[in-house]
Amino acid sequence: MACIIALVVLDRVVTSRNGLPLTISTSSYSWTYGPTAILIVILSLWRRVDYHFKAIQPWCELFAGPSPSSKSILLDYTTPFQAVSITKALKHRHYSVASTIAAFFLLKLVILISTTLFVMREPYLTALDFNAFAEVLWNTLELPANSLVVVDKVPTLKAAADPARGPVPGAEAVLFQLMYTQLGQPTNLEILYERATLKNASISVLEGVAREFARQSLLIPKARVANVGGMKTENRLYMRRLAVWIMAGCFCLLAIICLLLFWLARPVSRIPVISASITGHAAILANSPDVQAALAGTGHLSESELNKKLSGLEFSAVKNQSGCLRLRIDTASASFSPPSCPQPKAKLKKHRWLPLAVRLPVIGITFTAPFVLIGIIGFLHRFMRDKDHLLAVGAKDSVASSYIIRLVSTLVVFGLATMINNLDFTIVTFAPYSSLRSGSVSAERSILFHLLSVNPFLVLFKTLQHGQFGATASNAATLIAGVLTIIVSGLWVPMDSRVVDQPTTASVGNWDMAWNWAELDSECGAVTPATIWEDLVVPRVSLAPNGTYEAYRQVSSTFDVLALQPVLNCTVLPQRAISAPSWNYQVERGRMGQFVPIPGTMVMVNPPGIKPKCSFTPPNNSFADFRFSNTYETQNRIWVGQYIDLNNSTAGLVNNNCPSIGMFFGLVNNTQTDGRNLTGLLCSQGINQVPVTIKYQGDPALGKISSLQLRGQPQAFENKTSGSHTLGHKLQEFIGSTFLNFARNDPEYQYDNFFNQLVMRPDGYSREDLLGPNNANKLIRAVTGDYCEYMRHIIDRNLRASNTTSRTNLLSATDGNSTTSSDTMTIGSYTAEVTHLVIDGTSKLILQVLFAAMTGLSLLGFLLVKIRGTLPRDPCSIGSIMTLLAHSQLCDRELGVIPQNAEHMSESQLRQAFDGWVFSLGWWHRDTQGENEASAEVYDSSSSGNALSSVSLKAGQSEKRFGIDIGRDSC
Repeated sequence: MACIIALVVLDRVVTSRNGLPLTISTSSYSWTYGPTAILIVILSLWRRVDYHFKAIQPWCELFAGPSPSSKSILLDYTTPFQAVSITKALKHRHYSVASTIAAFFLLKLVILISTTLFVMREPYLTALDFNAFAEVLWNTLELPANSLVVVDKVPTLKAAADPARGPVPGAEAVLFQLMYTQLGQPTNLEILYERATLKNASISVLEGVAREFARQSLLIPKARVANVGGMKTENRLYMRRLAVWIMAGCFCLLAIICLLLFWLARPVSRIPVISASITGHAAILANSPDVQAALAGTGHLSESELNKKLSGLEFSAVKNQSGCLRLRIDTASASFSPPSCPQPKAKLKKHRWLPLAVRLPVIGITFTAPFVLIGIIGFLHRFMRDKDHLLAVGAKDSVASSYIIRLVSTLVVFGLATMINNLDFTIVTFAPYSSLRSGSVSAERSILFHLLSVNPFLVLFKTLQHGQFGATASNAATLIAGVLTIIVSGLWVPMDSRVVDQPTTASVGNWDMAWNWAELDSECGAVTPATIWEDLVVPRVSLAPNGTYEAYRQVSSTFDVLALQPVLNCTVLPQRAISAPSWNYQVERGRMGQFVPIPGTMVMVNPPGIKPKCSFTPPNNSFADFRFSNTYETQNRIWVGQYIDLNNSTAGLVNNNCPSIGMFFGLVNNTQTDGRNLTGLLCSQGINQVPVTIKYQGDPALGKISSLQLRGQPQAFENKTSGSHTLGHKLQEFIGSTFLNFARNDPEYQYDNFFNQLVMRPDGYSREDLLGPNNANKLIRAVTGDYCEYMRHIIDRNLRASNTTSRTNLLSATDGNSTTSSDTMTIGSYTAEVTHLVIDGTSKLILQVLFAAMTGLSLLGFLLVKIRGTLPRDPCSIGSIMTLLAHSQLCDRELGVIPQNAEHMSESQLRQAFDGWVFSLGWWHRDTQGENEASAEVYDSSSSGNALSSVSLKAGQSEKRFGIDIGRDSC
């Protein structure tokens, strides 16, 4: 419950403060160590709880009454894997043991999740303060865009309660109120219709506002010291909400399990503390002669043979009035009667038994896996820094990937630590038996040595005190294994890098060279799109669906594409081709329907020398007839300018470069012979294909171009059908409907919309600079510039391919060849800053050192403790230990080696009682004359096969037994 409260409170504090400042360390892995280290300590303490409940469960069965051997003296929950133990516990309905194992798994899960608990990121405000919100309060579709919104301490015109009933005051309302006041609040507002008055009043008011703004905002009367507020962006420590609630849920389950354990736990005060050691088992066995008789001669049996031998017996534990604890036997079969002594056999079998943790495949994996991981970590440390193998974080799918990588790394270390812990359990269990196998060992290093019940923080001290250096090395390796989980929680850290010229795939929109004659802009205005760069129209580029720009910052990408460039080639017509013939127009005068001719003005242009193939009509004098003209209903001096489509032109249909546009510009006055000054132009249209290299800033789909470079010479587009390099686009109608006409009512200027834009717009050309044959080149540059600008918008809007485009009109936007798809995939390159996961160098080095040290210490403990061939079965059950002690001098009450009520004595009292005695593990014999037992053979580590010896016995002379017994020191 304390963990739940601490976790929830910490989460609330972090949320309320919008993250915690990193005042101690800005390194991300420094913050992941804390919770993981605390949980590792909790897990170590829970191991003792788990062992306690597993160890007392057989005794609980014995005190509960007669119980089969499989559920009492041969029951072992400590040696098998946790998954096997929990299955067996549920099968036997030992729910307390199952609960402790379930809690162990939950703690493992909590430790796993804790490695992803903390994260560093910049603060993110989900709600703005009121002043900032006020600036966007009126930005809705229902209110005008010119609503006046200001911040605090500035006069504001607020909207009415119901703005739908009347107009919302705008900024212009305040302006006119100030002008009205500045004019002296006249009673007649018609004064504002006077242009000069309105102009002067506006300038005066705006100058006054500007001066007041400058006085209040820019002038500083004198220097003074003042406190100011600032804002900075910093990384802060946050908690992942999912990890918080998963851990809180697991802690809730742990709290429930702890309550169940208090409720399910039976009273265990009758079980002696020393009962877990060999001495404790010997003391209880010495008080149980019938059990000792039943177990006599079974020390060499395998586990299956021992189960078979004891299958017909039921055991129970009782205490007499003096507090002496002993075991009783009840037979499940009435005909069963345990013999007083074992019957001799002709030949004893030899058995090979090895714990799973030291079998060759497992021990091989245990000792080689750390070195494999050392190599893998070193390889990944270099590999993940390679720009070709970056694991970017920040994209939606990368968040899950980063979590999975961290969790998999923790799971791998968990697996390795589990193997080391299993090997350590085996070494610690066999440590006293290994000493006994050597022969003539003191009680402190053998029958009184039992680390499984010792406080985990005192194990190293105990092993060093009693000279068990193998157990010392193994326990040190276990401590390192616990630290591994803490270190691996900070193994993966984010790192900022800049990648340069990395390949990327993009989709480039192709060109549709068949114009569908759609209008450019029906609203009489066009904004230059991002796909028009200077005089070029570039194709649309979009990243492939697997693009990684979502996780990248300051991205710039480069692609080689084919841009289109409109071209207008104009030639100046000779003056003889331009004329102003007489022309009259009809005006109704007098009676209705009566018209009279009025002299007007006509400008006619007859281009000479045009090839006959360029005209639809039959040639006139072997030349094409391209005459074009325009009339004006005035004889006064006028400026004229006309853009005319040559409808008779075959441009784009024949393989000649034919003109398709005629123009004239200048001054005409029919009342004066020298009043005409006109320039005529004949123009052909075309499109160039320009290979370019485009560098985009950000996502190419946004079209933000940072630079564009030519890759080669432009090539004129050629119609594959006709072989023509010119086009016959008819733009006159579109120009007349889309171009805004300036000074429409001025009779002096008779321009069409094209020339009206050219000379009358605010930044237009000076008409005097374009007048006459001497300025023909300037006129050509002017009309070419305006035409190409307009044509670029037409290309951008109308010449882009779509899914419905005819395949015969498609032009690839990458190589200029024909294509059958509206898009073409291309390979480009990108440069960006990316945050990616890497292996932290410090954590890597620490892990590699710890892996090597842990493996070396574990190997040293394995070599110092003799395990192979030491015992014929698992020594962790009550019955398995007692079979090694049955009919030994240690358990003989007549000899009195073990004091009365030894099971209730402290370790120091027992150490004093056994002072001077030595103990051994091996084969023992007692002759039939009742002489004292003597050691026939003590294990020799050099014996071949490391198996239990086979000894032939002669019936009637002596009996042999395998187990533990005593011998007095020679001194």
